[in-house]
Amino acid sequence: MFEPRLDFFDLVQSISTAVDLVDRRLYHHHVRVAYIATSLCRVGYLNRKQENDVLVASLLHDIGAIHKDERLEFLKFNVGNVHKHAEIGYQLLKDFDLFEDPAAIIRFHHVPWEEGHGDCFFNQRVPLASHLLHLADRVDVLIDHHAGIYHQRPKIIQKIKEHTPSLFHPGVSGWFSRLAQRDEFWLDLASPNLPAILKTQVKQYEIELSHDVLASFSHLLSQLVDFQSRFTATHSSGVSATAEYLARLIGFSEKECQKIMVAGFLHDIGKLAIPTEILEKNGMLTEEEYDTIKSHSYHTAQILAPMKGIDEIVQWCSYHHERANGNGYPFRIVGANLSLAAGVLAAADIFTAVTEDRPYRKGIGKDGVLKIFHSLVEKGHLDNRVVRVLLEDYDAINAYRTKAQFFATQEYRKFLDRIEVFAQWVETRSPELLELESLDRGDILFHPTMICGELLSERILHVCHHLNAEKPIPLDDRLATNYRINGVLDLLERAFGNILNLLSDQAGATNGISLTNHEEGPYQCFVFSCNPSGTNTSWPHSSSPDEETPDLTTWAEKQRWQLRYAEKIIQIHQGSLDWVAQDGIVTSAHIRLPSIEPKVLIIDDDPVFLHLLDKKLESLGLSVMQAQDGETALQQLEKTLPHLILCDANLPGMDGFQIIAQLKERKSTSRIPIIMITADESIHTRSHAFQIGADDFITKPINPYDFSPRVMRFFG
Repeated sequence: MFEPRLDFFDLVQSISTAVDLVDRRLYHHHVRVAYIATSLCRVGYLNRKQENDVLVASLLHDIGAIHKDERLEFLKFNVGNVHKHAEIGYQLLKDFDLFEDPAAIIRFHHVPWEEGHGDCFFNQRVPLASHLLHLADRVDVLIDHHAGIYHQRPKIIQKIKEHTPSLFHPGVSGWFSRLAQRDEFWLDLASPNLPAILKTQVKQYEIELSHDVLASFSHLLSQLVDFQSRFTATHSSGVSATAEYLARLIGFSEKECQKIMVAGFLHDIGKLAIPTEILEKNGMLTEEEYDTIKSHSYHTAQILAPMKGIDEIVQWCSYHHERANGNGYPFRIVGANLSLAAGVLAAADIFTAVTEDRPYRKGIGKDGVLKIFHSLVEKGHLDNRVVRVLLEDYDAINAYRTKAQFFATQEYRKFLDRIEVFAQWVETRSPELLELESLDRGDILFHPTMICGELLSERILHVCHHLNAEKPIPLDDRLATNYRINGVLDLLERAFGNILNLLSDQAGATNGISLTNHEEGPYQCFVFSCNPSGTNTSWPHSSSPDEETPDLTTWAEKQRWQLRYAEKIIQIHQGSLDWVAQDGIVTSAHIRLPSIEPKVLIIDDDPVFLHLLDKKLESLGLSVMQAQDGETALQQLEKTLPHLILCDANLPGMDGFQIIAQLKERKSTSRIPIIMITADESIHTRSHAFQIGADDFITKPINPYDFSPRVMRFFG
């Protein structure tokens, strides 16, 4: 089956439009900055990949400023603390594969050049593209868009020159001086047709809207809406889970269920156009405020309209406040023209809103929810077919919604924690010391997960790629990938980044860096080394780490504390860091991290199936434990805890449901993911499994092409 295809520019433009809705005075700001920035790319002869990354970063650069007061502050030329919204933007975008590189540009797009000191920011190399975006952003802020643009050119050009090299990179400033001599550049900027002009100038290419791409995209947009208010921080996740589960119970196909899940994430994107003070108002809304709220479905339709190929999803999202009796809003669609899927989304939205907890109230209990939905059916607001299924399986659906919102809450809290840590860094003159002290005290948030070697190697090479952007260094990469460790990927990336940053400063332009890793008993050992150029300042290896706070303005002290910071991260991962220095210059670093043998426990009384599953799991590099009944399984779990459990439903003695319920209640096993595997495909069995805590449900006979990825997602 062919997946729909979409112009990549249209996808990015839909997000940019959503962000611009925060305030009308910002209308086309992102498009103008994108036009300036991509024009600078051509003057500077950047390649197509770099230009595309700059385009995406420009169209989304203020995505982290989702509150109106923050956004309007950035319309001033001289601004205060702007790094927080840039970090929020980075955190929102970095895990979406299509936006990974643009996210790094956005992260540093307000870093001033400061006569060259802006080459790094908090121990991170700042891409040249970030400085380019910074200048483009400030040029647009300097323009008075209510006056003729011609007479403004000399003042803008002079302003940029005055603040070079204090604010702006000299090279980028020089490109702007050349660009500013072109009349058509300024005329395009003032044109009301600028979005179309920009689209004709960028390289067009389409992306396949696979389920994974669409799910990631919809999740990103839902976070833009949900994260702007703690009152609704997980609402879209709840609606998405409820709608998907309800669709499965009704009998929609797998493809349709996936689309409905996406619609649940996207349905409230139009709320970006609604002022936060209305969304969070503690009390009755005025008639005018309520009319404003009701417009959000219209804005959802407008934001998603450019995304050709997902017309059904756009319609379901746009109609989620329409009612069967025609009294909904904003399109007044009557029941005969409302699809069953739109009815599912409408019911899921109401169900989530009344059952979820909010900071100012607890969710409504089952009896109250039943009364509400019976009343809505009687008034002709909701489709009776949908409501009947929802109320018949109320407990299973509510458990599924609760679980989805629980994980979304954890994600939201981790997101806030990362932003808070960054805010503390920015408020201090010595961010390295602040986090190092946090590591010393054990305050660091440490929620380890399994990390596969392929992903860690990818992150290490990604760090090298960014280091090489400014100073090309030969790289000898012999990194293995067939291992797993337990840890926090972002922390390890920082530790390896500090070490590689130090070695890249030591290495000459021809000597390069060598990266290798190998097994040493139960440890994975990484060896990073370089041949120093002999021109760098010595690193004071003999300095005591317990001495008074050092002067971090010197190169040598910065390097020493970078290594100490990396060492602390490795230590909290139960590992070690050793280094070798020649004549006071670090030439290699040896990192040892405990590796994990991933284990799976299979609980099944069919010896043939056990044998087949054992072989399949071993081919995936997993170690297998077996038990043919619940009692044996519980005894094994007293001795060894696996990383995943596969449990049959029908077993002698305790059945699979009883086993899962016991394991989820025990503290030692409550966090181990469990997949129920059974030949019983009934909706009742599936819903019961999820209700008691199963993390996935697979039917026999297993499809190997479906089984492998669903198992391996629990192993990093």
